[in-house]
Amino acid sequence: MKHLQQELVEIYAYQSAKEGKPYCGDSYYFTATEEYFLCVLADGLGSGRYAYEASSAVVEVVKDNINDDVETLMKRCNEVLAQKRGAAVAVLKVNFLTREFEYSCVGNIRFYLYTPTGKAIYPLLFIYANWQSDISFANKRFLIRASAKHSYTTFFI
Repeated sequence: MKHLQQELVEIYAYQSAKEGKPYCGDSYYFTATEEYFLCVLADGLGSGRYAYEASSAVVEVVKDNINDDVETLMKRCNEVLAQKRGAAVAVLKVNFLTREFEYSCVGNIRFYLYTPTGKAIYPLLFIYANWQSDISFANKRFLIRASAKHSYTTFFI
């Protein structure tokens, strides 16, 4: 399990291949700076080597373009998958300075946002939220969980 803890974010991530298989078709990447937190989760279609190649390509394109907004990252992910099997993809970017986050997902990756009171929010469409007005989180931590079939990521922000 990978763990990262900073002042504004704490991340736990776990990934495993299907039993007895050499490749995991799920990939993820996260990074955090003083300004933002960025995470991508990709679930390559099918399983095995080609699912791994698709999900890994998504991760690499996000790593190479971490300063882009979520919409641009999703477009880049789509472009890199054009000659691959395809993948379900979710991208989350939290801006610590503006106290806003952006989220976009294509496919069956589940995303839940938990408020400090425990209320779960399950977005069906693109989210762009200001913590203080849209969701009223001023100066409080909240929990985000995302999961694909064999990858589980929990964020405390």
